[in-house]
Amino acid sequence: MQNTMSATNGANRNRFDAAAAFRAEEAAGEQEHWDSQKQKDFIDRGITNRVTGEKVLITALPVEKVTGEKLKDHGFYYVHQLIGQYMVNSMDDEATSYWLENEIGIKRPDLRELLIGMMRKWCDQHV
Repeated sequence: MQNTMSATNGANRNRFDAAAAFRAEEAAGEQEHWDSQKQKDFIDRGITNRVTGEKVLITALPVEKVTGEKLKDHGFYYVHQLIGQYMVNSMDDEATSYWLENEIGIKRPDLRELLIGMMRKWCDQHV
């Protein structure tokens, strides 16, 4: 009797684990799509809002809140300031990565690559 209950509990746990894994994958796919759409929107638009003419805030970037806060803590409130720093670094990915890591404090390589990739694509399209 106990073996039957253990087998039933194990089967239920496996079904639960599979359902949870499926939901996690589905959510990750939605998040990835949202992030890539937000990146595309950033690259497609200029550094000013086309409707209001206001400069685009750093919070419009598709990055984590902590990363945005680190940029703001170092005086980067607007996207044009970040793009300008990329240009000061001669649009050099390595120099910009070094600057993001050592001056701004963005330690995660994937976040640095994301920011640099967006800046590079923006410059390719608008400069």
